[in-house]
Amino acid sequence: MTPDPPDLPDLLAFGAAHVDRVARADGAAVLGTSNPGRVRARPGGVARNAVETASRLGARCRLVTRLGRDPEATLVAASQPEGVLAALPPIAGAATASYTAILDVTGELVVGLADMGVYDTIDPDEALAALGPARRLLLDANLPVATLAALVDRAGALSIPVAAIGVSIAKVARLAALVDRLDLRFVNRAEARALPR
Repeated sequence: MTPDPPDLPDLLAFGAAHVDRVARADGAAVLGTSNPGRVRARPGGVARNAVETASRLGARCRLVTRLGRDPEATLVAASQPEGVLAALPPIAGAATASYTAILDVTGELVVGLADMGVYDTIDPDEALAALGPARRLLLDANLPVATLAALVDRAGALSIPVAAIGVSIAKVARLAALVDRLDLRFVNRAEARALPR
């Protein structure tokens, strides 16, 4: 048996890497008007967060995503160690994705807005071209259904274990047809109820 090359990624992730904006009201939130508060922006995204955590634990990681050509892309790219981020070419007119959360003074979510359309532009051919050897593959459900299926198919052919993250109740349905072919699923209770049993 041939040993794995020393630079083989422990984790190859495909999915979200964007900017999270969290706005918190200074007092009780009043709908329909301006509320005094504070806004913080930081790198986020399901796949990006998983890669950051795995990297801190000593794993060799690679992250495939799509960014825009904007200051938010610079912020996201700067959050990753050199060589980890494999950004697909930007699409004309497509901005880096973002998630904006509006919280009340207690920290409860008033409303959240996910601007994730750029991930729907990652098609199967492009994703497969970026899929290289790895010990494990991690996918998040921000990717289109056809892209998720193509990556799972190829990983199966290469005997690479596949894990997937449900992301949200709205997006976990994208994993429904693949559930039996995933080695590991990261979902909360609500997302689990939305998947076939």
